[in-house]
Amino acid sequence: MKYKTAMTARKDSAQHSQNFSEYAKDYVLNPGTNELEELEVPKNIQAKIESYVNTSLEAALERFMPKVVAEDDTPADYVRAVEDLAILGDAMDKAEEYREKFSLPDKMTYAEIYEFIGKQAAELKTKLGEINKKKEVKKDAQDSQASTEQKI
Repeated sequence: MKYKTAMTARKDSAQHSQNFSEYAKDYVLNPGTNELEELEVPKNIQAKIESYVNTSLEAALERFMPKVVAEDDTPADYVRAVEDLAILGDAMDKAEEYREKFSLPDKMTYAEIYEFIGKQAAELKTKLGEINKKKEVKKDAQDSQASTEQKI
């Protein structure tokens, strides 16, 4: 019996090497003779494998990913519309309160009512500003009078 050495291992590996090609012979059945005949163009096995990669990947993703359910926004849209209508109704009720409070005519639109209220608010703001200025002037006068009395 012969022992394996480095030289014999190399010889054995060279003798048993394999060659692979991405092309393989392709055959088709001849219906007349009922025999297989080789086609002139070989089939590309690597291209065929790569063509199924996307299909198998999609199948795996479909299998393991959670199911995505398309959400219907109709209930949310309905809720938003109802809320908007409620806010609009509140604004109309408030305009009617202003109409009664200030004895405004029934022909005035809601926009005109709010415009009137805006003008009233601006007038009140200027009056409050004048009143605050008068109070400040009085306070300054009292402070200056108190400080002069302390000096005497």
